[in-house]
Amino acid sequence: MDFRASDMERRLASLIRFGTVAEADYGAARVRVAMGGAVSDWLPWLTLRAGNDRTWWAPEVGEQVLVLSPSGEPAQGVVLGSIFQAAHPAPAVVPTVDRRVYADGAVIEYDREAHRLHALVPGDVVAEVSRDVNVRAGGRISATAGAGVEITAPRITLNGVIFLNGPLTQGGGSGGGSAIFNAALHAKGDITTDADVTAAVSLNGHVHPCPHGGETGGPK
Repeated sequence: MDFRASDMERRLASLIRFGTVAEADYGAARVRVAMGGAVSDWLPWLTLRAGNDRTWWAPEVGEQVLVLSPSGEPAQGVVLGSIFQAAHPAPAVVPTVDRRVYADGAVIEYDREAHRLHALVPGDVVAEVSRDVNVRAGGRISATAGAGVEITAPRITLNGVIFLNGPLTQGGGSGGGSAIFNAALHAKGDITTDADVTAAVSLNGHVHPCPHGGETGGPK
């Protein structure tokens, strides 16, 4: 009877325990957890999905976790999740914010009161899509780049009135081509060219009949 009571007490004490990740084997998706002066066997951690769809967000060494051991057997334990601690406090203080903070300074946050999604990324953002990308905004879309903006496509269509606050340069050489306007072109300033202007006749090379006979020379 004493043995059974002692065994039951041991199992209850081992059922749920706090600990700190001591080692990690990410290839096997297992960690060892330090609990009460002892280190556990290699234990799996709980994840959102682990079937056809899978998620991965691995605990790290030094992270405080909660371990559930079915039937009070630590060897069968599962790491349920992490717990905030003084070294790694909560990244937000309001219940209306979903916020993820990464060690390199990146932050992804959604504030449901402000209806605002914010992402701060210290490196690159890469999106690869095999089909279409559609972006719709009820207001303005503003993009600012420190170095430049490049768009590559077989055809680029802009629908709407276009304002350019800066010079417009059409590329030449093998990658360039002509500019075609299917409507009137109106300029409030001078129109200059380093070459010729033609519309059935050459602006630079056209001639007129001379009243004294023959033709005049080209314009100068």
